[in-house]
Amino acid sequence: MSERPGKVIITSALAIIGGILTIASMAMYFNPSDEKVLTEVGLALLIAVLFFAVGGTMYRNGQSSWKSTVFLCFVNVAIIACDVLYKTMNQNFGVVLFLLALFVALLTACPSTAKWIAADRA
Repeated sequence: MSERPGKVIITSALAIIGGILTIASMAMYFNPSDEKVLTEVGLALLIAVLFFAVGGTMYRNGQSSWKSTVFLCFVNVAIIACDVLYKTMNQNFGVVLFLLALFVALLTACPSTAKWIAADRA
């Protein structure tokens, strides 16, 4: 088994940071009197779980293949984009999370990441 490439290490760190930022933004902007509080909390937790899932895939003996990891990344980007467009998330944090998720997705889609995941899961 080969050492993890730098892109894989950066991707896992950024994904974990994205999950932590999502939970922090949910806690900072939590408003229990808002009528859409369940939607805000549910979508924020979904985004955090997807970030953590992608971060966990970038470790040795991860749980999923490269294709499913790329799919999770782009699903996360789409959920964050919808969340920002429908204003169920703070707009500033939403843009930061969108850019972070897009960067994680692009790093995950790199051929060197695909080669490492394929070699690690074989």
